[in-house]
Amino acid sequence: MYTLHNVKYQLGLNVYNLRKAKGLTQSALAEMAQLSSKYISRLENGEENTCLDTLVKLSNVFEVELSILLTFDED
Repeated sequence: MYTLHNVKYQLGLNVYNLRKAKGLTQSALAEMAQLSSKYISRLENGEENTCLDTLVKLSNVFEVELSILLTFDED
């Protein structure tokens, strides 16, 4: 069963891993996705709720299907 805490953590981990795989800094990702660096940091640390608009922006920057961002371990 998913909890909000686990979903936020897993989403943040996915964003972090995809960002690193692309060789992007938080600042570069923020600029490309039209978000703030602080928001990216908080998102990666599981401290931020997000919306579909942001998820679509991130999936476009990472060039992945939206489902990749939303694939979580059920721990």
